[in-house]
Amino acid sequence: MMPLGLPMSRSSFDFGKSVGHVGGADVFISLEHLVRTGELTAGDNVLLVSQGPGWICTASVVTILHLPPWSV
Repeated sequence: MMPLGLPMSRSSFDFGKSVGHVGGADVFISLEHLVRTGELTAGDNVLLVSQGPGWICTASVVTILHLPPWSV
């Protein structure tokens, strides 16, 4: 978060500590958590970043267009 100039409170790190590593689903579980708990709303942009062994890094920016019915 430091290279982006953002505080850790703007990340899903605390949630991730409680869940642990679940492989390639990490970013999707975190995204679902942010939607379900109301931390994201329509119009928000979210940076999803994942990494793997060696030098594998994947990132995407997702725009929340509307909230699903199951969100809080």
